[in-house]
Amino acid sequence: EKISSILRVVSTRFSAPSVCSFMDEYQAHYGATIYRRIPMTHTRAAVGLSSGTNRQENVRNAVERVRDRFSACIRDEVLLKPNFLSSSNPLVCTNVNAIRGVLDVIMTLPRKPKRILVAEGGNETYSGEAFRHFGYTDLSDEYDIPIELVDLNRETRWRCTRVYMVDGSWAMARMPRTVLDCPC
Repeated sequence: EKISSILRVVSTRFSAPSVCSFMDEYQAHYGATIYRRIPMTHTRAAVGLSSGTNRQENVRNAVERVRDRFSACIRDEVLLKPNFLSSSNPLVCTNVNAIRGVLDVIMTLPRKPKRILVAEGGNETYSGEAFRHFGYTDLSDEYDIPIELVDLNRETRWRCTRVYMVDGSWAMARMPRTVLDCPC
């Protein structure tokens, strides 16, 4: 309750970056993460499922099953976010064919984006290592939409924002502006 009172005072007197800075200092000093519970209204999630032996076809089929909702989300700029937990072990990373499956569906939409960002801040020795090692660099030659690979580890613009948890709680987190500013 004490931290809640302090946060109310800080948040009413200072801008969001100051609140985030305060929270960073509090967490660093006390080693605690600050969570707040809030009521959330949940909408039903649309989930497309598919099975088979070809990853690209599976992802494409799964996205096709929720095509209407997927299509409604598409804007001029789209961000696809794979996960690279390693730059050398493909078993703990998003396979490039999963991204190809999503791109295949995007290419069939009546309204295509003007640009696609594939953004990740992977666990790498050097910038772009995972993109190169896992075949992501070939994507821009395979599709008629500009595809930009973005290494979020090189991001210099950050913003403090709320991150909502499944249970309705939220925590403040520093996020790359590239991710937050992308409309889809």
